[in-house]
Amino acid sequence: MIVVLLACGGLATPIVSLILMMLNMSREHQRQYVCRSHIRNIATAMLAYEQEYGVLPPQSVPGPNGKPWHSWRVLLLPYLQEKQLYERYRFDEPWDGPHNKLLHDHAFSVYHCPTDDSDLSRTSYFVVSGPGMMFEPGKRLKSADAIDGASSTVLVVEAAGQDVHWLDPRDLDGVKLANQINAPGQPPISSAHPKVAHVALVDESERAVAEGADPAAIRAMLTRNGGETVPLPDDSRP
Repeated sequence: MIVVLLACGGLATPIVSLILMMLNMSREHQRQYVCRSHIRNIATAMLAYEQEYGVLPPQSVPGPNGKPWHSWRVLLLPYLQEKQLYERYRFDEPWDGPHNKLLHDHAFSVYHCPTDDSDLSRTSYFVVSGPGMMFEPGKRLKSADAIDGASSTVLVVEAAGQDVHWLDPRDLDGVKLANQINAPGQPPISSAHPKVAHVALVDESERAVAEGADPAAIRAMLTRNGGETVPLPDDSRP
């Protein structure tokens, strides 16, 4: 095929460019598929945790000093086929304590989007915490608290470029969160995928939400009991 293209002279370059573009689109489609699988698996693990303990995992577990020591991502390890790693983690010291630091080089793929070119130990997935959301400071909630509907209320979002280790108990502040996908200069729901970012819902489904999504729909999907009826869009195209 290459020989034929070369023989075509001036036609070769645009044809090769088209083939490369199609190959890149195919790779990105596969990466989006993996990303959506990751975020869906995280939502499923959260609900498995709830089934065992009666409530969703806390956003973070505080230490004796009252500061966040442990992330929900650690609590989900047994439900993501990582029980041995969970058993190596120590809850009597913070996530960056001397023993737990030994786990910092462990790259856990389920918490990392394949399109994200940051270090593999950095997480691509976060919960959003704030008043009226599924993770609200001072409250332990369950999936039934999604009064607006399990199919329209967010559990987990994708956020690129946050430089947060997956063990770090940091997430997104819903009060400061921009009501826009890939919003410049603000803490956003964002992605390295072109023009979309992924979210997982209380019903364990996932959505690819486009950059141009209605801000009202984005805000509505973040709250559990706001009474909104705005449908959540889904743009699955790479």
